Amino acid sequence: MKGLRVAWDRGQLEKLRTDLSRLISPFFAQDQVIANDEFQICLQLLPPAEDLSGIVEPPESLKNPHYLLKGSVDKTGSCDLTIKLRGQEKKKRITGKSSLDHTPQCGPFRLELRVWDREASDLAELVKLYGSTLKDVRGDLDRAAGINIYRDGFRVLPYGEPRNDWLRLDLRRVQNPTLRLSNNQIVGYVLISADDNPLLRDQSNREGLIERPALDDLRQLVTLALAELESQRYAVRHPQDAKRPTRQGGLFTDFNLTVLHEQVRLRHPEDSELLALVGEKEKELEKRVEEVQEVIARYRRLATLGQLIDTVLHDGRTPLAKIGNEAHLGLRDSERASKDKNGLLQRFSHRFGTIVAQSEVLATVFRKIEPFGGRKRGRPSQVCLERVIADAFSVLDKEITEVGAQVKLPKTDTQLVVNQAEIQEVFINLLQNSLYWLRQVPQNCRQIAIRIRRRDPDQVEIFFSDGGPGVDAEFREHIFDPYFSTKPDGVGLGLTIAGEIINEYYAGSLELIEGGPLPGATFRIILHKRV
Repeated sequence: MKGLRVAWDRGQLEKLRTDLSRLISPFFAQDQVIANDEFQICLQLLPPAEDLSGIVEPPESLKNPHYLLKGSVDKTGSCDLTIKLRGQEKKKRITGKSSLDHTPQCGPFRLELRVWDREASDLAELVKLYGSTLKDVRGDLDRAAGINIYRDGFRVLPYGEPRNDWLRLDLRRVQNPTLRLSNNQIVGYVLISADDNPLLRDQSNREGLIERPALDDLRQLVTLALAELESQRYAVRHPQDAKRPTRQGGLFTDFNLTVLHEQVRLRHPEDSELLALVGEKEKELEKRVEEVQEVIARYRRLATLGQLIDTVLHDGRTPLAKIGNEAHLGLRDSERASKDKNGLLQRFSHRFGTIVAQSEVLATVFRKIEPFGGRKRGRPSQVCLERVIADAFSVLDKEITEVGAQVKLPKTDTQLVVNQAEIQEVFINLLQNSLYWLRQVPQNCRQIAIRIRRRDPDQVEIFFSDGGPGVDAEFREHIFDPYFSTKPDGVGLGLTIAGEIINEYYAGSLELIEGGPLPGATFRIILHKRV
């Protein structure tokens, strides 16, 4: 190329080389995807950029990812994935149906995702291996980062381009930085074909695929596969320490000065002023802890706020419309009263009866969600646990029906002193998890069962069991970790919140157990009365 209008600097030539490398191959010649592809690109550049000359290939550093996911997704959404984890030569094969509740429209595809941890300590091995620098290795990742789409061997733009985060990975990362991967940690590809993926069509301007359900399904399935890798990566980066004692009693168990007060009393029994000061500070700390607990309790209620808003909108619109309509017709009837006095009372009676019935529907909706309001909660009271649990399930009636879950609630009458809102929060979180995972099993397996057993007058044991796929063995120790989730877009706070409520307020426990009444996950809850 001669006679260019503008002189190209080194940065532009490096970008050209990177862009060309994306055109012909996601990765390397030894990859089966391109083993028979003889097409190559060669650059011949003049000084001072002659070192960029030669066959266009991705940098050597991209050949050694910390984590690798490779596999395929068939037309039904079933995944056959192989995951290679950092420091583990053993590969894990995962085969199973996705959690989509419908047959995907995107068609079958193949994918490969290579992932790096970008901290300096993590990249040090690559720097040493290739005799490079940390800056250069990160630069290689920056230039190549992104998940590209290829159709029949040709790249579909702009997917995978810089700042084209078509899977919204950076947003997921912001919401959960402990677990999720960002776009600049991944170099990957998705392979589709015109014959197998006819609904993934180009826009008329050739700038991407048409936004339609097929593309949405593709996004969801790729994100589902990535979530599996993220969960496995979390388990490697946060191994469970068997020697570490399990924390009992919640976050605030050790927030007291009891030990200090006792030591002062033993060593300085005559110093009444010091003893009084320690006692005063202990009471002040207890008061502060109570204030913090109340603030945290209010923030926890936000975790279910979105779901409750949907409930109000869905369950409240119909009766409200009925009330408005009947009131309007009642006004019209009253204007016609002089012409038809005999039928007026009958019509008024019918219309006001409808208004009363619909107002009771609204009152029921408000009763369900009132415990989750932002105002300070009242004192715990003795309630029927079965009624509280039934109210929690009624909040998600619509979702239960959509999933087609068979719910078996206890018919007993177990009285215990609790705060209704706290217990409902626990069961709404457990129920939301179950409904998500039940979508992965056949319709006849979608069951949820609750059983309550009284252990003594002030303590009960509750079993929450479902017929879902259960919890993989490598994740059992992590499911209560804050921000850990195996859902593609899970926040990872549901079980954490539920466990802290039970620990802090009821001196109880929430644990995952084996051998429940249903083949999926079974949680055991132990509650003491709330004081």
